Amino acid sequence: MKANELRIGNYIIENIETDIIGKVKGVNSYEADNTERVVYTERQTTLEEFIQPIPLTEEWLYKFDLIKRNYTKDMPEGLQRPDVDEDGNIYYIWVKGAFNLEIQESGEIWFEVYSHYIHIKYVHQLQNLYFSLTEEELILTVV
Repeated sequence: MKANELRIGNYIIENIETDIIGKVKGVNSYEADNTERVVYTERQTTLEEFIQPIPLTEEWLYKFDLIKRNYTKDMPEGLQRPDVDEDGNIYYIWVKGAFNLEIQESGEIWFEVYSHYIHIKYVHQLQNLYFSLTEEELILTVV
């Protein structure tokens, strides 16, 4: 993971030995030639090489208050209706306002814009994409 992918407010694994999750407060160059970068979080300052992205999962989508389309909290998990594409592949659509994500049966998460699909693997990628399109931050509603 490169520090230049990060924005203030992105969530990362700030300590790869303990899997501690941190929120980015800033990024700065450590060497004059910009070869070393440090990432500042709420708890510590970490060299770029010691941070990791957080894999994006359904749990994180819930934390950011996205909801499954065709889903109600009162409906048992087994009765939720997935979508099926023309090849018979099952997927769920997650929404937040006009923002839509597709989670395939394999667990991969995709964003579609004008029939072009973008594979989103990490939490910070989702945060950055959402901000770019909506000019709003994704806020954690569940910790």
